[in-house]
Amino acid sequence: MKVIMAGVSKTGTKSMAEALRILGLTVHDTMENFRHHRQVFRLFRLTSATLGDIRESYKDVDAVTDVPTFYFWEQLAEAFPEAKIVLTQRDEKGFIRSVMNQHIEMSRNKTNNFLYMFTPTGRKFFKFLYHFITIIFGEHVASFPFANWYFRANVWTIRYREHNAAVLMNAPKDRLLVCSVKEGWEPLCNFLNLPIPNQPFPHKNHGATIYDKWLKNDPTFQKMKREAFVIVSLLFCLMAACVSYFL
Repeated sequence: MKVIMAGVSKTGTKSMAEALRILGLTVHDTMENFRHHRQVFRLFRLTSATLGDIRESYKDVDAVTDVPTFYFWEQLAEAFPEAKIVLTQRDEKGFIRSVMNQHIEMSRNKTNNFLYMFTPTGRKFFKFLYHFITIIFGEHVASFPFANWYFRANVWTIRYREHNAAVLMNAPKDRLLVCSVKEGWEPLCNFLNLPIPNQPFPHKNHGATIYDKWLKNDPTFQKMKREAFVIVSLLFCLMAACVSYFL
């Protein structure tokens, strides 16, 4: 492990993940954390995970970003004492506005609704995501869709401040970089002792479109779609059989 991104979701974490990939690092973001590491986080929930579990789970990973690893940055930093820590920050109004935009987009996404309700992988993923929203931000999401979730900006603002303060207070100063994605390549590359790429700094999840992109390209969402096709086909066949029987 070389880099632990301790910045809260919606502070440029998707842009940072892409930037680290451009720099040649193997990055595990939200979807990779779900696919490859959810067992270690299940152990965290049961308070039985060890530093050895973390090291084993992430032994071939160079960098981690977003949910849920930013919440466990301190445990990761202890498990990988050579790793550097990057705290991305943004202005609070911009942070809340971005969270609200993501909330709205998720609420409108009927495909995610369907995948949650009708596919085993969809239920596992969204429950994984909702669990950490609950423990990190104190917002209980009982079920999909997010339209059922009453967003409280003051709660998210408080948790955002608390998280940043904890990182600033507890992270070793010689291992910590505090930055904004608006600063571009220079702070990050200087901190990691890597050359600045000859291309613009990436800007990902613009307009809160990350779920649409996952739906098109991510292996886990492709698996959900295959499961949905099988389940809908079986339901259709069952309905057709019932109609045929009663006619």
